[in-house]
Amino acid sequence: MRRVLCVSLVMAASCTLLLVAAALAKTASTTERLGWMLPKEVSQSDQASSQGPQLVIEENGFLHLMWMDSTTGQLDPYYVQSTDRGNNWSAGDRFATDQESHQARIALGTEDVLHTCWWEGTYPALQYLYYAERAEGSWGIKETVFVTDSEIREPSVVEAAGYVHVVWSNKLALHFDLFYSTKATNTLTWMDPVFVTDTIFSSRSPRMAADGYGNLHVVWQENSSPNEIMYISGTVGAGQTTWSDSITITEKVANGATNPHIAVDQDKVAHVVFAVDVAGQIDTQDIYHASFPISNTDHISPTLVGESRVVVSRQLPTYASPVVACDGPDDLHLAWNGIRGGDISDRIYYAVSHDGGATWSQPIAVSPDDAWADGFPTLGTDGTLCHVAWQQEELGSDNDIYYAHSLPLVYHFALGLKGY
Repeated sequence: MRRVLCVSLVMAASCTLLLVAAALAKTASTTERLGWMLPKEVSQSDQASSQGPQLVIEENGFLHLMWMDSTTGQLDPYYVQSTDRGNNWSAGDRFATDQESHQARIALGTEDVLHTCWWEGTYPALQYLYYAERAEGSWGIKETVFVTDSEIREPSVVEAAGYVHVVWSNKLALHFDLFYSTKATNTLTWMDPVFVTDTIFSSRSPRMAADGYGNLHVVWQENSSPNEIMYISGTVGAGQTTWSDSITITEKVANGATNPHIAVDQDKVAHVVFAVDVAGQIDTQDIYHASFPISNTDHISPTLVGESRVVVSRQLPTYASPVVACDGPDDLHLAWNGIRGGDISDRIYYAVSHDGGATWSQPIAVSPDDAWADGFPTLGTDGTLCHVAWQQEELGSDNDIYYAHSLPLVYHFALGLKGY
């Protein structure tokens, strides 16, 4: 009797294991992302305006976040960091400026030095483009990149090949053009600005990235009719950068395109994302992605990111501002803002591609569905988690900076059993 019972128990256990194995076999060699943490406010600035977050990530997972904040009565750059992948953040570190400041951008350089640039002043008075770096836990002196009696907008900064590089949009004449300046990382002397573009239309919203070989890649919005997304590359030499001819990325896109962003992966492939107006639908945009080897820009064919369509509410902001980050040669992370389905107001959405942008996951809402509009996302990855920060509009002029990261991946493996 005992032998029969033992055999029955073994058979039952074997059946149970086989059922489990069958279930697991359906998801063999697959991964699943469980979701995102609940967003947390990082700015902690009551009744103040916190604007335009910018996020960069070290290889060890340390996070650096900067935005503009009016806590002291005028907008100044504010900085925080996290050494535990975004679970806790330092207190805000203000970089005191002389006048109201705008559009601070941040970049990570060698030995984890942080580079930032911003502009100050009110047109038609003088406007100043400034730069500072942060090393060993403190900010260095404020350096003047450019002074002008014309309008400065939207600077972008990177470090490459032993130089710091800044590109910005400047309205010297009837329209905005892109200008560029650089300096060696161990000096305080900035090169006189030069034209990157000189067109009959306004060149706006430049975004710059560097590849692993120290070359520069810039995309921007050309305010033609319809708006186009343009691209140019720069080869960095000793004290001089040689720029290629510009090309139109959206030549095969029928409708107007806005607000590009660029990243370059380790296989020397550039990835550009941007928003495209939907014909006949007011305040509606799709997200497009284009990729191309940096050595060959002859055949660029942007493709639609599936299910990315959003309506922008004209609260904050008035466009779906997409950003992209690379994680290895094939994994791309994408975030943008807008209203989908029955959303109350603009939210932050996220999608991932594991095949270099050929296909994308279904969009996931990172921010909650509430009455406060979310916009201007910034995105990065540490190889394990994806990190997103954004600006949330609240009552009156009160805007705050929120942050969230993805939850760890769960790996499913097939269970192989030998039958008896």
